[in-house]
Amino acid sequence: MASLVTKNAWRSVMFNPEPLSVFITMILLFTSCGSTVGIKVVYLTSHCGYVVPTGAGGLLEAEDGLNYKDNVDCTVTLAALPTHRILIQFHRFSLESGVNGKCLDGLRFYDGSTVNDPPLTPELCGRLTQLPDFVSNGSNITVRFKTDEGGQSFGFGIYFTQISDAPCLDEEFECNNSYCIGQSLVCNTINMCGDWSDEGNCTAPPPEPKGLSLAAIVGIGISVIFVTAVIIMLCVQIIQHHRKQMILKRLVDQVDRDIKKNPYAKLPSDGSDVQKEDDSSYVLKTDDVGLSGKVFGRKRSSKVAPSQYDS
Repeated sequence: MASLVTKNAWRSVMFNPEPLSVFITMILLFTSCGSTVGIKVVYLTSHCGYVVPTGAGGLLEAEDGLNYKDNVDCTVTLAALPTHRILIQFHRFSLESGVNGKCLDGLRFYDGSTVNDPPLTPELCGRLTQLPDFVSNGSNITVRFKTDEGGQSFGFGIYFTQISDAPCLDEEFECNNSYCIGQSLVCNTINMCGDWSDEGNCTAPPPEPKGLSLAAIVGIGISVIFVTAVIIMLCVQIIQHHRKQMILKRLVDQVDRDIKKNPYAKLPSDGSDVQKEDDSSYVLKTDDVGLSGKVFGRKRSSKVAPSQYDS
């Protein structure tokens, strides 16, 4: 039987915490996204009040969002096989810091199936690193997570492994620390034994198949769609610009033709069609000499002046 961590070990962590910067916490958060190969992820706030079988092992997260929510009081029990126990390892831990030695948001583990069983840890809060591993005495561990009405952080990522003591069964792997774990946890890049012995004799991963991966194909497809949309928008803008230029050129050409036909025509200032002559003007036309003119400001006369060239 592996002994539990002593109270002095927890006291040294709680009273001498090593705070993580936001940058380091974010690195741990995002690297944990790729550290779940072959194991399940249990979101604590999605299983409140439930008993969750551990299986071979898994990762316990506060919830699936970047930050946990306010006003949470959630209890979950992890249950291993009756002949097994549970190894707990902290991957990352970042809760709201306490005030005057009291946690505002806190996490606590109990050695059994209820919160009335003996606590395995004090109430944990703040940004903590180097938290010690511990093992349950029985096959169950209960976790209680409480938050207040304000203040949040990134939560936690905690590995749990179903273990037994050597000698191990055929379908189990024997760790150097004499723990037995499921073969499915070996060589998954995660320290499920607690001493890294499950990752010590792993062969190199098989080479990736030639050609593009699915992610690369999806990325290329999205890029092609985006570039195509941009090109179409540019083409539409160019076509509209040329169309406006052609319409403007037609209007200018029409005005030029009208001016050539009647160079003294009155043109409006707004560039619209040439207006018809009004009643206050008349045209004096002498075809014989090829002279035509437009006289303004005189009343139209009904009399016609005789031409001096009439015989």
